[in-house]
Amino acid sequence: SGWSYEWNKVASVLEQIFIVAKEFYGAQTIRDVLSLDLYEIAKSLNLEVSVNSLSLGLLTDGQRYASVVVGKLQSVLDGLSPREHMIVVQRMVSQETLENIGKRMNLTRERVRQISDLAKQEIMEAVDPELSIMACFINKQLEPILSESDYKDAVSNSFFATSANDETRNIAQHLLEKRLRYRKLDDYYLKKPTAYNEFKVFKEAAKIESDDVGIIDIGSLAEKYLDNGLEKYLPQILTLCRFEKIMGHLVLRDTKKGRAKIALMEIGQPATKEEIANLSGLEPNRVGGHLSNIESVVRADKTRWGLAEWVDDVYEGIPAEIIQRINEDGGATKINRLLSEIPSLFGVSKTSVRAYIGTSQFIVRDGYVSLADPSSIELRNFDDVVNGREEGSGWPYWNFRVEDSYLNGYSLLGVPPEIALKLGCKPDGKITVPIDFPSGHRDISVNWRLSSLTGASIGYLSAPLKEVDAKAGDMIRLIIKDHSVELKPEDTTEGKISRSAQEILERMKKRQKAL
Repeated sequence: SGWSYEWNKVASVLEQIFIVAKEFYGAQTIRDVLSLDLYEIAKSLNLEVSVNSLSLGLLTDGQRYASVVVGKLQSVLDGLSPREHMIVVQRMVSQETLENIGKRMNLTRERVRQISDLAKQEIMEAVDPELSIMACFINKQLEPILSESDYKDAVSNSFFATSANDETRNIAQHLLEKRLRYRKLDDYYLKKPTAYNEFKVFKEAAKIESDDVGIIDIGSLAEKYLDNGLEKYLPQILTLCRFEKIMGHLVLRDTKKGRAKIALMEIGQPATKEEIANLSGLEPNRVGGHLSNIESVVRADKTRWGLAEWVDDVYEGIPAEIIQRINEDGGATKINRLLSEIPSLFGVSKTSVRAYIGTSQFIVRDGYVSLADPSSIELRNFDDVVNGREEGSGWPYWNFRVEDSYLNGYSLLGVPPEIALKLGCKPDGKITVPIDFPSGHRDISVNWRLSSLTGASIGYLSAPLKEVDAKAGDMIRLIIKDHSVELKPEDTTEGKISRSAQEILERMKKRQKAL
């Protein structure tokens, strides 16, 4: 035949090339031969004309390689029983589940699986060698990252010119896809292992190398973690990573902290909460809370925030600035230094500085300020502070008036330090205390900072106050037990208040007489 004649001519040329490759180039296997420049060997043997003129088209009689696959596949399908044929089509073309096929055909799931596996085995025994070769060469031609439509087109085009019917062609495409080394992610296909593995590494690296609010330096990340020419697929990779964008910056997630910091970065210099809120869309009264939880953001002064790299002297509040200078001067610093430096550097008033100097955190003597020893703090007698004791149990209680701010989540300020100490909070400390009544609420927080201008404070009162139907102006009794507290509405009748005040006055008189 024409095919045999043409192949004999090709084989004659190849035989000479292989002999020379073995003798002069040390080739031992066909793999060794294929690694050589065969055209150069052909030229040295004066076979250049033959190599250039022999057409490979006659080797296949014009038949496409894919036609061999679909021809063998069609032969197997024609030999299946109607039931086997239906199961193969539904599994490979329609992607139906074993359960659904079993219900339609009145078969168990296991029986459908058995029939499907046997039919697939017969098909693969017939077409696997050719399919594997096709998949190998198609894999080399395809891009490492493809859109779903481009991938599907590449697979379907492999069988486009064959004479198979649609059903057979669809099954052939399904089998070819199983051999192509691609992994589907969302609307893309990634080649394994290169593109798929590098995508996973890139995504994990983004989590590790993002900053304290999740901002990603894409340029640096791509340079470090995208190789093998994948840089040009960066837009597709970013889509697959599902990063979000805030004011042009890519972030792991869109968070309020991220918005606050990015707004500050966009402003480009220390800015106020109001300036940051205007750009970020955040509530001005919440901006400070977000910024204070970002490690790379610091206070530039009383009203402005900035990135740490912008600020030479971080403002940590007036008490911290006073303590810094006390430490710098060996344990005591001049009042004049505090009143000149702190206001000029951080925009606070001298009155505020004086107010903090006068708190129990500090001792003033002979024009110098030093730190007080917490153990030397003088407190009043506890019984002179509380409003009374519970009848029967004898538990002490302290009354406070409800403000709207407490109901809106703000802390109760001005708590006597004696109450804080009784609740177990030490000077400059913070603790939580369980609430026995009303029950089911988170513990209250007790904070006693010696530098506070408003005394100790109690937080997390909003929910329990609302449960006892407290309104602004109501009096609440804080009952102090051994390891917990109770919150109860106080009897606010005039007589009750007067008796409570009278009891305190009598106790104080008795104590004075004893002294």
